[in-house]
Amino acid sequence: MLDMVALGLIAPVLPNLILGFVNNDMARTAIWNGIFLTVFAAMQFFFSPVIGVLSDRFHGQIVHIGASGGEVFSSRRANRCSTTRPHSKPPLSR
Repeated sequence: MLDMVALGLIAPVLPNLILGFVNNDMARTAIWNGIFLTVFAAMQFFFSPVIGVLSDRFHGQIVHIGASGGEVFSSRRANRCSTTRPHSKPPLSR
């Protein structure tokens, strides 16, 4: 379920995000979006049984907390490596 929440958060944003990286080329955006979704599905297919075995061997809650912690670490690292700077708002004029 957590994986579907993650996909539900990124799926609506991903095409526009990729479009910015490929200089507004819709064909390349479609290809990269397909690659991303294919890799996501493959990772789910191969690693869900691994997480299931770990969850059975160890306490399930610990495995899920560890996986969520890894996701948080990955997101924080990606944000730190971003090359964009936050935009400052222009001063309000009266």
